[in-house]
Amino acid sequence: MQRNTFFAVFCALSVGMNAFVAGVPPRPRPRLSWAEIKQLAPKNANQQAIFEVEPFQITNEEIAPRDYFADLIWYLLGLTVGAFLEFINYSLMQTKNTINAGKTRIEDAMDDVDAGVKAELANIVDNALKQAVDLIGELIYKLGRVLPSLTSTPMAHAPTRVDPNDIILAILGMTLEEFLRELTDLIERSDTLLINTINSLNDIAGRVNPTVAAMLRTTVTDMTRARDFIRPVLNNLWEVLPDAITAQKN
Repeated sequence: MQRNTFFAVFCALSVGMNAFVAGVPPRPRPRLSWAEIKQLAPKNANQQAIFEVEPFQITNEEIAPRDYFADLIWYLLGLTVGAFLEFINYSLMQTKNTINAGKTRIEDAMDDVDAGVKAELANIVDNALKQAVDLIGELIYKLGRVLPSLTSTPMAHAPTRVDPNDIILAILGMTLEEFLRELTDLIERSDTLLINTINSLNDIAGRVNPTVAAMLRTTVTDMTRARDFIRPVLNNLWEVLPDAITAQKN
Protein backbone atom coordinates (compact mmCIF):
# COMPACT_ATOMS: atom_id res chain seq x y z
CA MET A 1 0.00 0.00 0.00
CA GLN A 2 2.76 2.37 0.95
CA ARG A 3 4.64 1.52 -2.25
CA ASN A 4 1.54 2.28 -4.34
CA THR A 5 1.07 5.60 -2.56
CA PHE A 6 4.72 6.52 -3.11
CA PHE A 7 4.46 5.67 -6.83
CA ALA A 8 1.33 7.81 -7.23
CA VAL A 9 2.97 10.78 -5.51
CA PHE A 10 6.10 10.35 -7.66
CA CYS A 11 4.04 10.35 -10.88
CA ALA A 12 2.14 13.45 -9.79
CA LEU A 13 5.35 15.29 -9.02
CA SER A 14 6.87 14.28 -12.38
CA VAL A 15 3.85 15.55 -14.32
CA GLY A 16 3.81 18.77 -12.34
CA MET A 17 7.52 19.37 -12.93
CA ASN A 18 7.20 18.79 -16.69
CA ALA A 19 4.31 21.26 -16.83
CA PHE A 20 6.35 23.81 -14.89
CA VAL A 21 9.46 23.49 -17.06
CA ALA A 22 7.35 23.79 -20.23
CA GLY A 23 6.03 27.10 -18.89
CA VAL A 24 9.42 28.63 -18.16
CA PRO A 25 9.84 31.62 -20.50
CA PRO A 26 12.82 31.46 -22.85
CA ARG A 27 15.84 33.68 -22.42
CA PRO A 28 18.91 34.08 -24.62
CA ARG A 29 21.70 31.63 -24.01
CA PRO A 30 24.67 33.33 -22.35
CA ARG A 31 27.53 34.32 -24.58
CA LEU A 32 30.37 31.87 -24.07
CA SER A 33 33.93 33.06 -23.77
CA TRP A 34 36.22 32.57 -26.77
CA ALA A 35 38.24 30.03 -24.76
CA GLU A 36 35.10 27.98 -24.09
CA ILE A 37 34.06 28.05 -27.73
CA LYS A 38 37.47 26.83 -28.87
CA GLN A 39 37.09 23.84 -26.54
CA LEU A 40 33.99 22.72 -28.45
CA ALA A 41 35.56 21.00 -31.45
CA PRO A 42 33.22 21.16 -34.47
CA LYS A 43 34.06 17.56 -35.38
CA ASN A 44 32.40 16.48 -32.13
CA ALA A 45 29.35 18.74 -32.44
CA ASN A 46 27.04 15.89 -33.43
CA GLN A 47 28.35 13.52 -30.80
CA GLN A 48 28.58 15.65 -27.71
CA ALA A 49 25.92 15.33 -25.04
CA ILE A 50 27.04 18.26 -22.93
CA PHE A 51 24.20 20.30 -21.54
CA GLU A 52 24.52 23.61 -19.77
CA VAL A 53 22.41 23.82 -16.62
CA GLU A 54 21.95 27.39 -15.42
CA PRO A 55 19.93 28.91 -12.59
CA PHE A 56 16.66 30.49 -13.67
CA GLN A 57 15.89 33.29 -11.21
CA ILE A 58 16.61 31.58 -7.86
CA THR A 59 15.28 28.06 -7.70
CA ASN A 60 14.57 26.84 -11.23
CA GLU A 61 16.78 25.69 -14.09
CA GLU A 62 16.78 26.09 -17.83
CA ILE A 63 18.61 23.48 -19.88
CA ALA A 64 20.18 24.56 -23.16
CA PRO A 65 22.45 22.37 -25.30
CA ARG A 66 25.84 23.62 -26.38
CA ASP A 67 26.47 23.56 -30.11
CA TYR A 68 29.76 24.75 -31.60
CA PHE A 69 28.47 26.80 -34.53
CA ALA A 70 25.38 28.04 -32.68
CA ASP A 71 27.63 29.33 -29.90
CA LEU A 72 30.12 30.71 -32.41
CA ILE A 73 27.37 32.69 -34.18
CA TRP A 74 26.21 34.02 -30.82
CA TYR A 75 29.75 34.93 -29.77
CA LEU A 76 30.74 36.63 -33.05
CA LEU A 77 27.45 38.15 -34.20
CA GLY A 78 25.33 38.34 -31.05
CA LEU A 79 22.53 36.44 -32.83
CA THR A 80 20.81 33.13 -32.29
CA VAL A 81 20.87 30.72 -35.23
CA GLY A 82 17.19 31.46 -35.89
CA ALA A 83 17.76 35.23 -35.92
CA PHE A 84 20.82 34.91 -38.17
CA LEU A 85 18.95 32.73 -40.67
CA GLU A 86 16.00 35.14 -40.60
CA PHE A 87 18.40 37.96 -41.50
CA ILE A 88 19.82 35.86 -44.35
CA ASN A 89 16.33 34.97 -45.57
CA TYR A 90 15.23 38.62 -45.61
CA SER A 91 18.39 39.70 -47.44
CA LEU A 92 18.00 36.97 -50.07
CA MET A 93 14.36 37.85 -50.68
CA GLN A 94 15.29 41.50 -51.22
CA THR A 95 18.09 40.44 -53.55
CA LYS A 96 15.77 38.21 -55.57
CA ASN A 97 13.14 40.95 -55.90
CA THR A 98 15.75 43.49 -57.00
CA ILE A 99 17.22 41.11 -59.59
CA ASN A 100 13.75 40.44 -61.01
CA ALA A 101 13.14 44.19 -61.30
CA GLY A 102 16.41 44.51 -63.21
CA LYS A 103 15.48 41.61 -65.49
CA THR A 104 12.27 43.42 -66.41
CA ARG A 105 14.21 46.57 -67.36
CA ILE A 106 16.54 44.54 -69.59
CA GLU A 107 13.59 42.86 -71.31
CA ASP A 108 12.00 46.28 -71.91
CA ALA A 109 15.22 47.49 -73.53
CA MET A 110 15.40 44.59 -76.01
CA ASP A 111 12.89 46.15 -78.40
CA ASP A 112 15.14 49.15 -79.07
CA VAL A 113 18.43 47.43 -79.93
CA ASP A 114 19.82 45.52 -82.90
CA ALA A 115 19.82 41.74 -83.13
CA GLY A 116 23.38 41.35 -81.82
CA VAL A 117 22.81 43.40 -78.68
CA LYS A 118 19.42 41.77 -78.18
CA ALA A 119 21.11 38.37 -78.15
CA GLU A 120 23.64 39.60 -75.57
CA LEU A 121 20.89 40.94 -73.33
CA ALA A 122 18.85 37.75 -73.72
CA ASN A 123 21.91 35.74 -72.71
CA ILE A 124 22.27 37.83 -69.54
CA VAL A 125 18.60 37.34 -68.64
CA ASP A 126 18.38 33.65 -69.54
CA ASN A 127 21.71 32.59 -68.07
CA ALA A 128 23.44 34.78 -65.48
CA LEU A 129 20.36 36.31 -63.88
CA LYS A 130 18.27 33.16 -64.11
CA GLN A 131 21.06 31.19 -62.43
CA ALA A 132 21.36 33.80 -59.67
CA VAL A 133 17.60 33.78 -59.04
CA ASP A 134 17.51 29.97 -59.05
CA LEU A 135 20.39 29.70 -56.57
CA ILE A 136 18.83 32.26 -54.25
CA GLY A 137 15.41 30.67 -54.64
CA GLU A 138 16.81 27.30 -53.58
CA LEU A 139 18.22 28.83 -50.39
CA ILE A 140 14.98 30.70 -49.65
CA TYR A 141 13.09 27.41 -49.99
CA LYS A 142 15.41 25.63 -47.55
CA LEU A 143 15.36 28.52 -45.11
CA GLY A 144 11.57 28.48 -45.26
CA ARG A 145 11.58 24.84 -44.20
CA VAL A 146 13.77 25.29 -41.10
CA LEU A 147 12.89 28.77 -39.85
CA PRO A 148 9.47 27.90 -38.35
CA SER A 149 11.07 25.24 -36.15
CA LEU A 150 14.01 27.46 -35.19
CA THR A 151 11.93 30.50 -34.26
CA SER A 152 8.59 29.11 -33.05
CA THR A 153 7.46 29.78 -29.47
CA PRO A 154 6.47 26.14 -28.78
CA MET A 155 10.01 25.03 -29.63
CA ALA A 156 11.45 27.72 -27.36
CA HIS A 157 9.26 26.49 -24.49
CA ALA A 158 9.89 22.78 -25.04
CA PRO A 159 11.02 21.07 -21.82
CA THR A 160 13.70 19.15 -23.73
CA ARG A 161 15.68 21.66 -25.74
CA VAL A 162 16.81 20.68 -29.23
CA ASP A 163 19.95 22.08 -30.85
CA PRO A 164 19.57 24.13 -34.06
CA ASN A 165 21.98 21.57 -35.51
CA ASP A 166 19.55 18.75 -34.70
CA ILE A 167 16.59 20.62 -36.20
CA ILE A 168 18.42 21.36 -39.45
CA LEU A 169 19.74 17.81 -39.63
CA ALA A 170 16.24 16.39 -39.19
CA ILE A 171 14.64 18.66 -41.80
CA LEU A 172 17.36 19.12 -44.44
CA GLY A 173 19.54 16.07 -43.81
CA MET A 174 22.64 18.21 -43.22
CA THR A 175 24.36 19.68 -40.19
CA LEU A 176 24.28 23.36 -39.29
CA GLU A 177 27.89 23.65 -40.46
CA GLU A 178 27.06 22.03 -43.81
CA PHE A 179 24.08 24.34 -44.26
CA LEU A 180 26.20 27.41 -43.48
CA ARG A 181 28.77 26.26 -46.03
CA GLU A 182 26.06 25.70 -48.64
CA LEU A 183 24.67 29.17 -47.96
CA THR A 184 28.15 30.64 -48.36
CA ASP A 185 28.86 28.75 -51.58
CA LEU A 186 25.58 29.55 -53.34
CA ILE A 187 25.53 33.19 -52.24
CA GLU A 188 29.14 33.62 -53.43
CA ARG A 189 28.17 32.14 -56.80
CA SER A 190 25.18 34.48 -57.02
CA ASP A 191 27.41 37.43 -56.18
CA THR A 192 29.85 36.44 -58.93
CA LEU A 193 26.98 36.24 -61.44
CA LEU A 194 25.87 39.73 -60.41
CA ILE A 195 29.41 41.08 -60.85
CA ASN A 196 29.59 39.57 -64.34
CA THR A 197 26.18 41.03 -65.18
CA ILE A 198 27.21 44.50 -64.05
CA ASN A 199 30.37 44.36 -66.17
CA SER A 200 28.45 43.12 -69.24
CA LEU A 201 25.74 45.76 -68.92
CA ASN A 202 28.29 48.56 -68.56
CA ASP A 203 30.01 47.31 -71.71
CA ILE A 204 26.75 47.14 -73.69
CA ALA A 205 25.64 50.57 -72.42
CA GLY A 206 28.62 52.10 -74.21
CA ARG A 207 27.47 50.67 -77.56
CA VAL A 208 23.78 51.56 -77.71
CA ASN A 209 21.67 54.70 -78.08
CA PRO A 210 21.37 57.06 -75.08
CA THR A 211 17.84 55.96 -74.17
CA VAL A 212 18.76 52.28 -73.93
CA ALA A 213 22.05 53.16 -72.26
CA ALA A 214 20.14 55.00 -69.53
CA MET A 215 17.88 51.96 -68.99
CA LEU A 216 20.88 49.65 -68.75
CA ARG A 217 22.67 51.93 -66.30
CA THR A 218 19.55 51.93 -64.16
CA THR A 219 19.68 48.14 -64.30
CA VAL A 220 23.31 48.27 -63.20
CA THR A 221 22.10 50.25 -60.20
CA ASP A 222 19.56 47.48 -59.52
CA MET A 223 22.25 44.81 -59.66
CA THR A 224 24.50 46.86 -57.39
CA ARG A 225 21.65 47.16 -54.89
CA ALA A 226 21.09 43.41 -55.14
CA ARG A 227 24.74 42.89 -54.21
CA ASP A 228 24.40 45.39 -51.36
CA PHE A 229 21.76 43.15 -49.78
CA ILE A 230 23.93 40.04 -49.78
CA ARG A 231 27.37 41.51 -49.04
CA PRO A 232 26.65 41.86 -45.28
CA VAL A 233 25.42 38.24 -45.30
CA LEU A 234 28.63 37.06 -46.95
CA ASN A 235 30.75 39.10 -44.56
CA ASN A 236 29.02 37.45 -41.60
CA LEU A 237 29.31 33.97 -43.10
CA TRP A 238 33.01 34.54 -43.80
CA GLU A 239 33.43 35.61 -40.18
CA VAL A 240 31.84 32.39 -38.95
CA LEU A 241 33.54 30.23 -41.61
CA PRO A 242 36.81 32.03 -42.46
CA ASP A 243 38.12 29.02 -44.39
CA ALA A 244 35.11 29.23 -46.75
CA ILE A 245 36.23 32.50 -48.35
CA THR A 246 36.53 31.94 -52.11
CA ALA A 247 35.17 35.17 -53.57
CA GLN A 248 36.84 38.54 -53.81
CA LYS A 249 35.86 40.93 -51.04
CA ASN A 250 35.12 43.95 -53.23
